Amino acid sequence: VGHFGGIGIRFMIYNDSLTVVDVIAGGPSESANIEKRDRIINIDGENVAGVNLKNEDVLKKLKGTVGSTVKLSILKPNKNIQVKDIIRGTIPLKSVPAYSMLNRETGYIKISTFSNSTDIEFRNALKSLLLKNAKSLVLDLRFNGGGYLHQAINIARFNHSWFTNSIFI
Repeated sequence: VGHFGGIGIRFMIYNDSLTVVDVIAGGPSESANIEKRDRIINIDGENVAGVNLKNEDVLKKLKGTVGSTVKLSILKPNKNIQVKDIIRGTIPLKSVPAYSMLNRETGYIKISTFSNSTDIEFRNALKSLLLKNAKSLVLDLRFNGGGYLHQAINIARFNHSWFTNSIFI
């Protein structure tokens, strides 16, 4: 599993507002009681609401050295504003955040990025699905931003002969 130094959230910029869409379990944001739908309006004293914020800008502000602190002002859904000092931690970066059986014969694997461990995570998910008698596979690459080319090649080279059908989305 790859990793980076950060606060442990997934976010989207919605209506020019930085909105938390997921909190990574065990990360610094979970410990600070940051929740889905919270809006981050200020980072280290800088307003980030209504300023044409880009994903790259957010990543530069929230990622950083493990152990360093970032100060956030958070607008809760109940309109309460909370200020929190969050110490960046090591955030695991899973390439395969989800896999399951869609029905009795069809397995599903979601690959969100190609990190240094994608092929291992993929093979583990694949083994699990094959043990559940998967005969077809749906490989979900939607919103995959890329990553290590050699890992993408490793996935493309996997043995398709195990399946009667493979669907790539």
